[in-house]
Amino acid sequence: MLKAKMPELSPEERAMSISKYYDLPVPELEPLQVQLLQRPLSEENITRPEDVASLIRPEGYTGYDYGYCMMSDGAGYVATYTHFRNCTLDMLKWWFAWLNTKPKNMPEGKGNIKYKVWCPYGHWDHGLADDGSGTVVPRACEALDLCEDGDPYDNIYMHDLDVRDFGVKQETIDRLNEMGCTYGINYETFDYPGAHFCMSMMRPHPNGGVEGFGREWMGYTVRDGKLVRDEATPVDEAFLKKVVKHCTIEMMRLDAILPAIYAEYHDQPLDAAL
Repeated sequence: MLKAKMPELSPEERAMSISKYYDLPVPELEPLQVQLLQRPLSEENITRPEDVASLIRPEGYTGYDYGYCMMSDGAGYVATYTHFRNCTLDMLKWWFAWLNTKPKNMPEGKGNIKYKVWCPYGHWDHGLADDGSGTVVPRACEALDLCEDGDPYDNIYMHDLDVRDFGVKQETIDRLNEMGCTYGINYETFDYPGAHFCMSMMRPHPNGGVEGFGREWMGYTVRDGKLVRDEATPVDEAFLKKVVKHCTIEMMRLDAILPAIYAEYHDQPLDAAL
């Protein structure tokens, strides 16, 4: 069981139709996931950031698609994997577009109810925001410790990149698009020094449903189109484990609640009152 107390919604949020999903059970890590998080991956088994293109593909696995590792250069590495048994790719594509727009009846200063419903422990706000340099990008505000350890809420700014610039071939892109997959490479910045280089992909699972892959190289970023080490990035093994746990639980939670949310809201405007 998560040891945190679930944050309370405001009375105005409680009056919104979507709030009924907030109180649904939050999944726990499965026994195998708990076991895998007991010790880090060996660095020889991780994918290097310069090899990110090898992870964006229509089939196949690395053999080490779940776990974490402190790299010898001081950067951190996270690998996550989810089997969405209840969601379709269409549902997931709709969700990540819908999520960025707050409902028109969202109380000012209360974050984004859509993001809170996704993962009540740790999620606060999601939408478009200035990253501090005058550039407007997707931004998430969340506590990666799932509210268990008293970690602060951080703003995470996501900067999308062209996958072709990192070696993903056009024939691979064409194949992924034919399959209806989603995929991307980006880097994240924060309100403090440091950066994370990231990739994500969702594709059909061979046994039904969707499988999702994620990677983060904490302490790498992109400057002038080149992948570089950012030594100002704070990271340690305890933080890496928190990130894997957070990502795992939030995706399991999404698989549980999204089909019902999609059925109720997908034919409404993105900013419809909820």
